[in-house]
Amino acid sequence: MGIKKYIFIFFPYFLFAQNNNLVSPIKNVFSHYSSRNLSIDTINQKQDLFDYHIALLLPFCIESNESILSLNPDSINENYQPDLFKKSLISIDFFNGFIMALNNLEYLNFKISVFDISHDNKSEVILDHIINSRSLKGVDLIVGPLFTDNFVYFTDNFKKKKVPIIAPFSKKQHIVNNHSNVIQIQPSLENQLKTFSNYIFDNHSSDNILLIRRDTLFKKVLTRSVPDSSSISIDTIIPKDIYLSNTLLFEVDTSIIKFKEIKINANVVDSIYHELDTLGERNVIIIPSEDNVFVTDLLSKLHACRDSGMIVYGMQNLYNYDHLNFTDLTDMNLSFPYHKMDNSQLISQFIVEFYNQYQYIPDLRYCLVGYEIATYFSQLLSQSDYILPILSSINSSKVLENIFDFYQIDDNGFINEGVVILRYDSFGYKKIN
Repeated sequence: MGIKKYIFIFFPYFLFAQNNNLVSPIKNVFSHYSSRNLSIDTINQKQDLFDYHIALLLPFCIESNESILSLNPDSINENYQPDLFKKSLISIDFFNGFIMALNNLEYLNFKISVFDISHDNKSEVILDHIINSRSLKGVDLIVGPLFTDNFVYFTDNFKKKKVPIIAPFSKKQHIVNNHSNVIQIQPSLENQLKTFSNYIFDNHSSDNILLIRRDTLFKKVLTRSVPDSSSISIDTIIPKDIYLSNTLLFEVDTSIIKFKEIKINANVVDSIYHELDTLGERNVIIIPSEDNVFVTDLLSKLHACRDSGMIVYGMQNLYNYDHLNFTDLTDMNLSFPYHKMDNSQLISQFIVEFYNQYQYIPDLRYCLVGYEIATYFSQLLSQSDYILPILSSINSSKVLENIFDFYQIDDNGFINEGVVILRYDSFGYKKIN
């Protein structure tokens, strides 16, 4: 297997160096991840032992797991289930998925340096230490930090712009700004909406298009300025729907198509039938909302119209939408943008293989991303020996469920344009774009 001899994990011992009772158990619990006890300088001198060096910056948050700090490893049995910190669980699942993928590459040797960057204010201290100590010297790829705030802090302070840095989970569009070496795995909301908008208005220019959204809401609030007195004030709520609508329509000239925008000042829709075309034109409904109450109510009323030719478009939260009958969703040709291709058979096989290797069932939201990133970028390294110069020129490809199709925005980083449009049908979902 390609990596077993070269995994090195560095925990922030300096954060609790005054308490030797804390340091010792941590070394014991995690020592099995490394086959050698080497310093960073010694490891960096052994370039000839491995083909590529990958660094993982993960919030294992060791000091936040009190249940294992005083644990005697000899007392652990196979049924032991520690109560771990949420970010620790995420990091473990991501890490195990990542390593599982690399273990499939028997022809390559990888050096994997794993850094526990903790969380909260401690993360910045640890990241500064990692950067200033030159612990990332000679690295070919950096994965993480996992979450937006730490990722932005790290990329703002890490000055080696030739080293690619992967953001596994953040969907914030700004993380690629002014960082030509940043690679965003999750398609941003704005990118999904752009792809979605292009598809809808390119394919339905001759249809009757209705965009239905909630407008600015006004909420009465009872306030007390002095004891025994009260007054009514109006609290203005601007739903996210307005932003979603404006983004969908940003580059659309609605004056040349049959288009109407319907604004609703409530969470519940009274009626929609009178807005539909009944003279033969196909009705296309766009619902730019992620509010389950509003969307469920609107879908129920649309289905009651019994328009067999209707097509309804909504947001990505409609994936696995179990609020309504599956057949009803299929009848409305319900469609939505998504960044994955559904493949239950492949995922079932993955779960079995993961369990056989690690003896537990992971959270697929995190271990799948780790596996997909490791598979895609390790193969890219092995084929081309580098990543950044060629990433935009590589054809779209799929690993498990995720689609990788990268595009560089001017002098900024790389965004993933791997967005598909899925539609409910009798067998689950079908890709329509």
